[in-house]
Amino acid sequence: MNKSLTLVTLAALLVLGRIEEVPAHAAELDKVKRVIAVKKAIAENPDSVGAHREYQDVMIEEGWKTQILEEYAGRLKKERTAENLYLLGRLQEGEEEAKTFETLVKEFPEFAWGYYGLGFMKDVEGDVDEAIRLTEKAVELDPQNALFYRKLSDYHKANGEIEKSLQTIEKGLRVLPDDPDLLSDHADRLYLLKRYDEARADLERALGQEPDHQSAQRQMLFLLTETKESKEAVAVGERYLSSWPNDRPCWAKLAQNHLALFDRRHDIESLLAAEKACEKAIQADPLDLDAYYLLIDYFSDRNWWVHALYYNNSAMKLTDPEAETYGSLEHNFEWIPAHKMGTSSFRIEAVEPSSLDSGASSPGREHVVQAIAAMREKDYRKARISLKKASELAPDDPLIQYHQILMKMFDEAVVGGTIEQLHQYRDAVKAGAGINLDTFEVFTEPFEGYLKRDLTSPEIHEAFGDIFDADPSGPYRKSALRYYEKAIELGGERARISEKINAIQSAGKK
Repeated sequence: MNKSLTLVTLAALLVLGRIEEVPAHAAELDKVKRVIAVKKAIAENPDSVGAHREYQDVMIEEGWKTQILEEYAGRLKKERTAENLYLLGRLQEGEEEAKTFETLVKEFPEFAWGYYGLGFMKDVEGDVDEAIRLTEKAVELDPQNALFYRKLSDYHKANGEIEKSLQTIEKGLRVLPDDPDLLSDHADRLYLLKRYDEARADLERALGQEPDHQSAQRQMLFLLTETKESKEAVAVGERYLSSWPNDRPCWAKLAQNHLALFDRRHDIESLLAAEKACEKAIQADPLDLDAYYLLIDYFSDRNWWVHALYYNNSAMKLTDPEAETYGSLEHNFEWIPAHKMGTSSFRIEAVEPSSLDSGASSPGREHVVQAIAAMREKDYRKARISLKKASELAPDDPLIQYHQILMKMFDEAVVGGTIEQLHQYRDAVKAGAGINLDTFEVFTEPFEGYLKRDLTSPEIHEAFGDIFDADPSGPYRKSALRYYEKAIELGGERARISEKINAIQSAGKK
């Protein structure tokens, strides 16, 4: 989209029926439609706090926080009502927000939203009991407001009181039996209690009221995943994510269901769809690690160790070394390659082609079959060569695309991760950390399996040689020679490695 076109300009064009002239993406048009919808809701219900809240949220999401704050400050200055005071307060932050809500409750003691807002602030301050008391007051003053029941239920849920949380929602449903938000929350509590059939009935009712209800669709995805109804889960998940593409855990759930379908059908299309969903899970917000953790656990349980290590190492790069989670990620980084990749029982996640899949007659199949066989034999160098040929012949073949993704993961997670570990040893030796190079090959390499992770990797052999070459006193440098020579034999950069060899040999002649 032309960056000079503002959201307001787009909204105006849509109203005028000229949006077809603007080269906007679907996601951008959805934003425009949301703005128009909330504006329309305010025009139809100018005194509705709920309509104004949604308008504020949408505009803030689109980056208009300063302008919205100014707009509602102006509204309050023009007319000091309970509604305007509340709507300004929720735009403020910290002590300023808390003081506004305290003033609101004192000045307008019969206004339910004031207790709701003050309860929220008490929760932020850690006083959950007071938050519950204030929200109960809001429910008492306005028993027709579904949001008050939902927030009160959330406080009980956060306290681990699932039954009490459920009872709160049920109280709301007695007043508002067809409210899709309450039905969705009721299903969530039932799901936590493993009452899946009852949860499904609630979700079906909610979606009957509102087919695109965000929370109900999301809950249904999780429920169908739990009950192993993968085909139905994929349909719900794809529909939900078409409207809410930044939901990282749901992309991970979608991937899980595609993999479950692959396990049943052995169709490469489902497998490739799973890989794309995994990538979407981390692309939605690369700095949010929740999706990484879901994928690490899922692929570890599946014994797909290359995938597990790939997502683990990606998460490590984004995690502060002082963070509590870093230790477990670091443990995985060291444990998975040492205990899985270097063992004779390790099998990479290559998959044999099915005679039923859509690319069975692809011109690249002969080469991808060779690549798969090479992967099974741990001849990754040959696999890379065969995959390259296969891709040149049939770049759109899903079987080839999947194995390209797998090989990329292997090179980044296994080969790259191993080199990183070996460089840590190299730097420690260079710094005089006291590593015993007499026994390094005897004890360290067999235990950690560095070379066995990819016997065909010139980079790993070179990095292993660098450890001996880093010996500050010199006696162990000659031990690096055979690793450097093997690296050249495997296709490593001859000129650079030869310089290292010549430097060692020259030093030995002095």
